[in-house]
Amino acid sequence: MRRIVVTIEGGLITSVLSDADGIEVLLVDYDTDDAPENELFTSPDGDKARMYAETPELLPDRVDEFFKCHSKNEAA
Repeated sequence: MRRIVVTIEGGLITSVLSDADGIEVLLVDYDTDDAPENELFTSPDGDKARMYAETPELLPDRVDEFFKCHSKNEAA
């Protein structure tokens, strides 16, 4: 199974990690306040959004650590 971990701090994506090659992630940001019009796309639902295509960092051991931590712990 291919897995992806997206880390967020202060509402900002700080990293995108994967355990497999060949994965592309599209980040869609609907918070378009103060965004220049030339940076906006129209999403499939008709709303304006910023979109960024990213290739995750290939870090399978780190992804596995995150998933193991999630399965062992309850939310704080």
